[in-house]
Amino acid sequence: MGAHGARLEAVLGGRLARPGTLHLTLAFLGEVGCASLAQLAAPPPAVSAPCFDLRLDRCGVWPHNGIAWLAPASMPPALALLQQRLWSWLESLGFASDPRAFRPHVSLLRRVRAPMAEGAIEPLAWSVRHWCLVRSRLSPQGADYEPLARFALQGEDR
Repeated sequence: MGAHGARLEAVLGGRLARPGTLHLTLAFLGEVGCASLAQLAAPPPAVSAPCFDLRLDRCGVWPHNGIAWLAPASMPPALALLQQRLWSWLESLGFASDPRAFRPHVSLLRRVRAPMAEGAIEPLAWSVRHWCLVRSRLSPQGADYEPLARFALQGEDR
């Protein structure tokens, strides 16, 4: 993903995401208290899906927030299943889901000011074998991400 990000940065400007911060968000929860963190670190076995490969083959810029992203042209069924099962569980805990449709993507650049239409790119393959509970903290250098728990998908050894 780094090569795609560097090429986009050269054309669009903006701030390149640090390599260790690249991720795909399944559910953004905002501020969560310590008691909820303990609950979130122990999802039921039903919050899973088979391992899958994600093909990132589209890129674009969202002008409203200046984010350049990579995304799949089509969502793998296992990703849709994982995201649906995760939100079903989160809603049972009292979290409110985003009313917007899930648009899986990886943010590569922030603060992009140049426009860019969505288009096809040389595909990147990402083998997805687990998902994580991650705490994010904003700093002047950008977001810092702290993995709190990791959960294997079906078909992956723990």
